Amino acid sequence: MLVYRFFRGCRLFPLKIIHGVIQISALVFAAVGVAAAFEHHNRSDINNMYSLHSWIGLITVLVFGLQVLYFFLSTHRKGRYAMTMSFYLSVCSSVA
Repeated sequence: MLVYRFFRGCRLFPLKIIHGVIQISALVFAAVGVAAAFEHHNRSDINNMYSLHSWIGLITVLVFGLQVLYFFLSTHRKGRYAMTMSFYLSVCSSVA
């Protein structure tokens, strides 16, 4: 979201591309981090998913992945993007 604030005068489409690249790279880094944690635990004979912190972290990464996947799929189908954006704008405006 900071991409949109830093570059207010720029055209919207390149900013969306930059935002998408940042989101996808964050998802890849999070997945690599989770995989590294599981691998470290397996090598050190430490139980996986033994704390609430582990479960919340895994659920957060999974929900973030679903969000990225949903927006990727919704922007590539005709009509879905406008419907998705109108729904999220209504939710965000009612919360803020």
